[in-house]
Amino acid sequence: MNKSGCSCGSVAAAIFFIYAIGQVFSQAQTNPGNAFLLAGAMILLATIVIWVAVSTTKKARVLRVDAFQQTANTIQRFIDTDAAALTKDIGAKGETDLFELPNIQLMEYKSNGTEYVAGHAGISFPIVGRVRGYAGGTRGESIKKPEVLTEIDKGKVRISNERIIFIGEKETDEWKFEKLVDAQAGDNGLWIKLASSGRTKNAFLQHTSHDQLPIAMAIGIASEWAKGGQAPAVEYAKGMLGQINQAVAEAQTKVSRSKR
Repeated sequence: MNKSGCSCGSVAAAIFFIYAIGQVFSQAQTNPGNAFLLAGAMILLATIVIWVAVSTTKKARVLRVDAFQQTANTIQRFIDTDAAALTKDIGAKGETDLFELPNIQLMEYKSNGTEYVAGHAGISFPIVGRVRGYAGGTRGESIKKPEVLTEIDKGKVRISNERIIFIGEKETDEWKFEKLVDAQAGDNGLWIKLASSGRTKNAFLQHTSHDQLPIAMAIGIASEWAKGGQAPAVEYAKGMLGQINQAVAEAQTKVSRSKR
């Protein structure tokens, strides 16, 4: 059970109970009937808050199970599909088109302009006895702001056994597996950082939707294919599928317990 969801509902309920009790004491002196009606209304409202919090938590669990299951189904289809059925004419002869993922952001670290830093006048300060040190003044200057992760474009990604292709609204880019020097996956595989030889900046590919195969999983499978062919890619996918099926089973168990 999601502890944060329940704790929020409990806190809200406690606030309403306290308020109801306060109203009972404050209005009991004038009209005891109204005080008890008000207290009953506040208690009912607190009950509704708890119900909404628990229901929302249960719905979130079901959605997580569905997302896990969709990912498992996608990987299972990859395992069951013959290599010949995957091959499409997307570039080089014999290049195998493995995955197509929509809802992807292309991101890079970019500086968001400059800022002006004011200067200061020269000062002197004591060191030993009458000996003083001097620091000269500086003029104000414009400096470049620190780089932040910024969206460059959004679109879809096609992943083959040779490369990763981003097809965006404004531009198209690609990263060949043979030139990748590093690929680091983020939380839950929903984004990945790509470092490629010959490029001065790393690229980030990130989902804007969570109901599809995580991009890091797709690139992991494709990378295994690029290194050794279909067999190691399928074995890699099977290992991943086993972990996902275990996560699905655990999530379904939690959902079943919450319905009791």
